[in-house]
Amino acid sequence: MFFIDKNDPIYSALGNRLVSRFVESCWQPYAGSYINLYFDDFRRGGGMFKLTGCQQHNLCCYCMRLVKETNRTLEHVVPKSVNDDDVLRRYQYSGLVSPYIFILKNKNVHFHTPPFPHIIAYQNLVLSCDGDIFGNGIVHCCNKFRGNKDIIPIMFDSSVGQMVNYAKDGTMIYSEALNSTVLNLGLEYQTLVLIRKMWYTLSVQFSVDEISMARADRSKFVELLEIMEGMPSELKQTFSNQTYWNLLFEYYWFYEYYRGDN
Repeated sequence: MFFIDKNDPIYSALGNRLVSRFVESCWQPYAGSYINLYFDDFRRGGGMFKLTGCQQHNLCCYCMRLVKETNRTLEHVVPKSVNDDDVLRRYQYSGLVSPYIFILKNKNVHFHTPPFPHIIAYQNLVLSCDGDIFGNGIVHCCNKFRGNKDIIPIMFDSSVGQMVNYAKDGTMIYSEALNSTVLNLGLEYQTLVLIRKMWYTLSVQFSVDEISMARADRSKFVELLEIMEGMPSELKQTFSNQTYWNLLFEYYWFYEYYRGDN
């Protein structure tokens, strides 16, 4: 994982402006109420996708997959369905979730931002993949896998690089306090572990130039697999498949991670 700084002055200013403009556009004085102040209406504008994508380099905040328009989602750190102030405060007490968000319960009261409704607040939204790893409609990890389950939003902690690490065999290394977070996000799903293991092996045996060629041409990648050491033949066969080759390079971040470039 990598640190997502929701206090970054540039991104937070842009995010707050985006949210504030949407909120004001929804206020209808004649009705004395906010009309269409919903997350789906806000999301359709596309601005928050662009902003979070830029800040996160279009990488999933959880599994590090390269996010595309076909699998992107906006993840609510404090779940969108939360309507209990105590739940919100529990997240905020961690010190990782902004105090400048609130649960909007009365749309008949005109308010000024900040604070921001949690369903659309920049501080509560991150870019995530949909967790449908193989594109077959089955969710294995990340936003849609999590649903409303509790997590510790460690990507908001500047020390996340020390809190979460990845072993040579692709498994994750983290403290016991993060057990439920990793479980609720499905980050030890077997395919993700195999992808990380493959990237470790590639990182210690092949150069950036060799990987770049393999990324552009699957036949070059198959050639690397043939001379790769320390990887079972059945696993090499699996990753020589077009689907797995495409999938592997969506997780290119791990090549840089294992090389120590992050």
